Amino acid sequence: SSGINAEYGGVLAVEESWLASLLPNKCRFGDPLDQPPPEYSTETGEVMCTRGSTFGTRGWPLPPTRVPYPRGMQRFREFAAALLEGKVAKGMVNDCRSLLLARPAVLRKTWATLQPRAEAFLKQLVKKDVDTRDKLMKEWKEDPTFLLSALCQWIPESLHAKLKANWPPRDCFY
Repeated sequence: SSGINAEYGGVLAVEESWLASLLPNKCRFGDPLDQPPPEYSTETGEVMCTRGSTFGTRGWPLPPTRVPYPRGMQRFREFAAALLEGKVAKGMVNDCRSLLLARPAVLRKTWATLQPRAEAFLKQLVKKDVDTRDKLMKEWKEDPTFLLSALCQWIPESLHAKLKANWPPRDCFY
């Protein structure tokens, strides 16, 4: 006898942390957790968050998992803030980041669109469905002026000519 119980034939041990990434369609994800906060990933080019989840029809609980931020307005807010913080395109605001007229973190707030500069920036991202590095690169290839007018609202007017001369940022992605 081989010592293997025939009842358990075909059973395979799986790391529970693999399930959310390998079989996301079999998982039910909760809302993004506040801690750790969402963060832009230079590896994937998108905003990642931690979410609780369950697996399968029986709802087996899984440990909190780092996954792409779910579709929706908050995903655009998180991406916009990361973009202005210089986390997506390092050359985009490096020369003027300390001179921004508002903190990029304001874009993460639900009331951000009450500020005209935040509304203009978010509106352009949403209109073109740009919420990842790859989508941003594609949009800049199709429309090199994408985000330029919106970004000008975030910096002093004295820097507009310099920004326009170096737009769009080239070879600057992490």
